[in-house]
Amino acid sequence: MSGIDPGILCFQHCNSRCKVFCLELPDHCPLCSASLSSVELKIPPFCVPYPFTSAKRTQCSLVIRPTDGDFLHHYQNAADLHIGLTDSKGNVYEFDKNGLQMTAARSSSTSSTSTVSSSSALWNQCLSVPIVTNMDNLWKEYWDYIIHITAQLDRWLPNQYSEHQNNCYSFVITFLRMLDVKDLKPSLNSKTQFCKDFIVPRTKNAAKYIALYRRVVKEGISVLNTIQQ
Repeated sequence: MSGIDPGILCFQHCNSRCKVFCLELPDHCPLCSASLSSVELKIPPFCVPYPFTSAKRTQCSLVIRPTDGDFLHHYQNAADLHIGLTDSKGNVYEFDKNGLQMTAARSSSTSSTSTVSSSSALWNQCLSVPIVTNMDNLWKEYWDYIIHITAQLDRWLPNQYSEHQNNCYSFVITFLRMLDVKDLKPSLNSKTQFCKDFIVPRTKNAAKYIALYRRVVKEGISVLNTIQQ
């Protein structure tokens, strides 16, 4: 599964209410047919910000990906999401039916007390959710230490996994509670509140990009009325 930015381009030519989205700049404006090589654009081409990243490029963050497939090609609203943690080196820690696993940032190798996980490529296209901003080295050391302490708990063995009662969210919320950051505590009272505060805002933004990407792939060139958005 590729985590490469597809490079959606946006520009505006003859209609200030419409923006044109594409993967390659056309020779002519899709609205007025004017040659784009000889006219001035109202908005020069720019790349639409890509909301996804590779987990190995993150540090001390929550990381989210679809349970099955990837975001751009497979994700649908209300589909199950899988969540994990990265440490200060970008290693991913996750808990599922195979138990707690760590996928190294700089290789596809995986360590686990129970089993070998799937390839780190699964985390090449994920959402990153920073929890503590402007971390210094002491904070990073503390984050890594709490991951280590959390990982030692017996509840992350494969036979302790429960789809509804003890899952990937349980692992992340347990870690965040042990991190003991005062501002986080109201969000950690339940999985519902946690998702509302941390997951939903990220997935809403990602859903807009996914819808745009799929439209551009289908149509080649997509013209959107910005007044209606």
